[in-house]
Amino acid sequence: MSGRLFVLGLLIIYIAAGAADRPPKSDLLLKCPPKIYRCTNTFRPVCGSDGITYTNTCTLCLKIQKTKRKIYISNRGTCTFFQYG
Repeated sequence: MSGRLFVLGLLIIYIAAGAADRPPKSDLLLKCPPKIYRCTNTFRPVCGSDGITYTNTCTLCLKIQKTKRKIYISNRGTCTFFQYG
C-alpha cells in the first residue's frame, strides 16, 4: 500500500512541475515586434512572470528585447505580494 502512495505522490509532483513550465493561456501570450525603440506612457499595467509590474505590454517587450529572457504575462494588472512573496 505504501508503495502505491509513493508512486501516486511522485505522479502528483511530476504533473505539478510540468504545469509550472507550461506557457500561459493564449489571451496572456505576448506578441512583441522584432525591434522596439521607445514606448508610450500609457498606463495599462501587466504583471510579468518575473514578478515585476510593467507599465504596459510595450515596456515588457522592451525588457524581453534587452535581456533576451522569456517573460510571460502572469496577469493583467499589477503584481501582488501574494503571487510572488
